[in-house]
Amino acid sequence: MPKVKKDKDPNQPKRNLSAYFLFSGENRAAIKAANPEYGIGDVAKKLGKMWAEIDEKTKGKYQAMAEKDKARYEKVTKSQNYLIVVI
Repeated sequence: MPKVKKDKDPNQPKRNLSAYFLFSGENRAAIKAANPEYGIGDVAKKLGKMWAEIDEKTKGKYQAMAEKDKARYEKVTKSQNYLIVVI
């Protein structure tokens, strides 16, 4: 018996981003510009190395941004009565 695919609500809010994803979003373009020959995997490896090597003060900035984004997501989902499913 085939699985039935549920329709997604296009108005459902986007999930909150983690500190790493916020960091990646800000730095991906710079890495790609400095290394145009890099593929997707190479850029991801470079971002991972950079994330592991940055100081705690800088990481704290991104963690604070992630907390703010998490609060935004929770506020939107509560106000629109969306069910949050965590796997």
